Amino acid sequence: MSDLKTEADSLNRAGIKLSYAADPLNHPLADFKSASHDLSAFGVLGSLLKATGEVREGMTELADVVTALHDEWQAEGKAMLDVGKVLDQVDRLLQESLARKHG
Repeated sequence: MSDLKTEADSLNRAGIKLSYAADPLNHPLADFKSASHDLSAFGVLGSLLKATGEVREGMTELADVVTALHDEWQAEGKAMLDVGKVLDQVDRLLQESLARKHG
């Protein structure tokens, strides 16, 4: 039973950390997204207009991928927390059952 408790504690700690893993990236991601709309350096040469569009599109796609990754981390963190809670409950039920048998 102590293995269940240890596993539950480990999952809970990991789930919390994973849920908040993206937090430090929120501000840089917002800056990156806003920079994709200000590519004025490419506007200096008319021949770079196509490149500007491609760079903007690539930056937007990259920001979308990072956002999706953040969402996935949060979902996985929540799932780990849920599994940790279930293991806690199973451990508690096993302890109660054992206490009833010996008590």
